[in-house]
Amino acid sequence: MIEHEQLLEFAKDEDDYPVMLYVAEIGKVIDWKQNSPSEVLYVPEEIFQAVARRFIDNIGLDGYYNKIILDKSHIEYLCGDRESSDYSEKYKVTLEVIREFVNAGLLKSSSHYLAFEGP
Repeated sequence: MIEHEQLLEFAKDEDDYPVMLYVAEIGKVIDWKQNSPSEVLYVPEEIFQAVARRFIDNIGLDGYYNKIILDKSHIEYLCGDRESSDYSEKYKVTLEVIREFVNAGLLKSSSHYLAFEGP
């Protein structure tokens, strides 16, 4: 498993639990003990909630605190175009890293799926 931890530097403190975006093989159930995804991107919850507000509104609280396999609409809410000129550098960097991770995962879509797992 490849773990992308670069965004964890934006965590406020150890209580700012990360959410995860991950890429896993189709047909493989992720249980984190015996089966782990191929790649994981950790994003501190506080910055994720700022960057992915539309995505969170779309999936609701039940979805946010569970695991969701991302479809086209989820990806659009998560990575879609938005005017970011008024946002902080931390926001812009986080959005760009999420977009790059999702795009890399989409390149493997014939054999892998993208998923989100909340804190």
